[in-house]
Amino acid sequence: MSVLTLPSRLGLPAAALVAAGAVALIGAVPTSAGATAPSTAQSAVGLVVPVGTLSVGWTFNGSGYWLTATSNTVDVAQWTYQLEGGPVSTVLGTDARHMTAYLGIPSDGTYDATIWARNAGGELLGTATVVVTVATPEGFVEHLDSGGGFYDGAVEFGFGANYSDVARWTYQIDAGPGVEFAATDARNATVRLTSPPAGDHTLTVRAWDDAGALVGIGAWDFDTEVPPAGAEVLHSWYSNWPDDHHYELGYTALHSDVAQWSYQLDGGPVTVFPGSALREAVLKLALADGDHTVVVRARDGGGSIVGVKTWSLAVGTPWIGVSILDSGGGAAENGWEFGFEANNADIAHWSYQLDDGAVTAMEATDARHAGVVLPDVEAGEHTLFAWARTARGELVGISGWNFTAGAPAPLLVALGYGGGPITCVGGRLVGAEFGWGYDSILGAPGTPEQQEQQSRDGIESVSLTQGGHPVTGVHDLAAGDLVVKVVVRDGYQYDPSRLGATTTVNGNVVTIVWSIPPYAGQCAPVVVPTPPAPVLDPVQAYVTKVYSDLFGRTPDPVGLTSWSASLRTGTPYGQVANGITYSDEYRGRMIAEAYATYLDRAPDPAGAASWLSAMRSGLHIEQMQAGFISSPEYYARGGGTDTGWIVRLYGKVLGRAPAASEIAFWQGRLNAGASRESVARGFLYSDEHLTSVVDGYYGKLLRRSIDATGRQTWVSAIQRGARDEEIIASIVASAEYRSKV
Repeated sequence: MSVLTLPSRLGLPAAALVAAGAVALIGAVPTSAGATAPSTAQSAVGLVVPVGTLSVGWTFNGSGYWLTATSNTVDVAQWTYQLEGGPVSTVLGTDARHMTAYLGIPSDGTYDATIWARNAGGELLGTATVVVTVATPEGFVEHLDSGGGFYDGAVEFGFGANYSDVARWTYQIDAGPGVEFAATDARNATVRLTSPPAGDHTLTVRAWDDAGALVGIGAWDFDTEVPPAGAEVLHSWYSNWPDDHHYELGYTALHSDVAQWSYQLDGGPVTVFPGSALREAVLKLALADGDHTVVVRARDGGGSIVGVKTWSLAVGTPWIGVSILDSGGGAAENGWEFGFEANNADIAHWSYQLDDGAVTAMEATDARHAGVVLPDVEAGEHTLFAWARTARGELVGISGWNFTAGAPAPLLVALGYGGGPITCVGGRLVGAEFGWGYDSILGAPGTPEQQEQQSRDGIESVSLTQGGHPVTGVHDLAAGDLVVKVVVRDGYQYDPSRLGATTTVNGNVVTIVWSIPPYAGQCAPVVVPTPPAPVLDPVQAYVTKVYSDLFGRTPDPVGLTSWSASLRTGTPYGQVANGITYSDEYRGRMIAEAYATYLDRAPDPAGAASWLSAMRSGLHIEQMQAGFISSPEYYARGGGTDTGWIVRLYGKVLGRAPAASEIAFWQGRLNAGASRESVARGFLYSDEHLTSVVDGYYGKLLRRSIDATGRQTWVSAIQRGARDEEIIASIVASAEYRSKV
């Protein structure tokens, strides 16, 4: 047995460690509640040895420890594992030969990990153990994950200790004193400097455990210029255009008119660039690969700074820096609606700000998309900004919208129609046909399907009358005026431009009058000869009757030809009947009937496919029905109690109510440890139930009740292991059945 030593902290190389070969287990195998103890095979000397051969490994990477196993000889249907006396857990294998289980970050110490491999029947195929010692090297200090920059007028850095719980966090600017700061949890903390000193600086962060030992350290270099008192921080955004080495940066001064905009790239000369408006400016730069810092200053007419913004960009590394979000939106029925998309990063926190309002969390639809609905926006000009951040608070996307809100314009509903006059079709005089439907709503955003749905929402009701009488259909209308009344909901207007008919509007009621002209031509009847019924020979008639009785349909040409040819060449009727009843189509009908009888629903596709595969492998219909009856779904339909389940069992299986003594008997069996499935099988294989089942086959196929001989023969046959498909095939192959063709 190999003993392997691993690092338990980030900063040392991850090791992929595999125990050599299979390892014998000695003594009993531990179990947990709800888990079955693995079976074993005893050797001649009394040792518990693996049934098969497994290779087991214990791997460490950036997120923790992983237990792996490979079966060298056979495919495995079930993998279970146990870590040092813990619960026996089941994991999904990556394929039939391999499994991987995540174990997290155990505390320092030595651990046994045991893996068991089983086939679909639960038989043990192999077992092995690996022993690993987890130890932290003396004096080891991990490097902290970190990220940061200039956000909302402050310098903000986030730090994460991925493999150590931290009791205390401190930061130090240059050689200054250590300052303790609050953590968001035991692994993460954020330093926010609302008044950072001007110039170039180094921020050093240290993480300490509860014993005062240093467990992590990280550092950031930053430079900044503090705007004078009263100078605002500029709102800004950036995007790369037309390739990754060109950048476009936009700036907005929300509260000051700007006379001059200037920028400074990487400490170089101060360069003036034109503003696109008094409050807005756009800067376009071609940047080489590497890290860059851009400082933008906005000055008023007197030369005083009224805004400063610093950007840190990593050109050539698309995951670093802040990207412009894809966005779209505008006026909607429920207010102003905007949607945002992050193209290259998963987002944990979305937020937005309307004008100078509070920064508010935005609801995300998934890790890349979020939206905001502003139901009550005052008339006038507005600016909406959206920010996208990672789980550690790093800003990875920003977007802004300028929009003008006014009195909401009414949404215009369009109703389309079409029809034709009374005409002659196929020698028969038919009435006019009139069809109406909802067109795309006019002036609303969204796809045509979304616009059509909004058009439906804008209509309260539609009614049709002709000659003062309601019209319930739109076919075979008589000559005369068809009056269509559409009631439009408040907040909508009706657009009559889509219709050629006469249209009047009275408040919210739109009246459309369509005139149907009378028919003026002649209509001679057309006589269509009835095709003669196909003539079937006795063999074809037999196959046709079997299909009708078993499948409820006529046979397809291939099936009719194939089975008829088999019977004509001497294949016994019983063999042909078995081929039909053992088919997937007939078994699928049996499965559907069992679902309807015991679960009161149709089978889901996956469930039907699974049961059909099991029946191909030998499962009997009664065994499947027992699984239904003993399932939690069936048990819940009985009220979730044993008594309710027993009463439902009598009603569904035996078709009658139980006596009090019968309920007490089965309740006693369950209390004594009998499983619900064993009780269900007793009912399903009982003389009482099987007699009613076979009697049903006689009634459907032979059009009579079962006789005493048939009852004894077929009921006992099923109880001895015969399949229902076999019984049905015997009936349809009988001389009595064939005589009724």
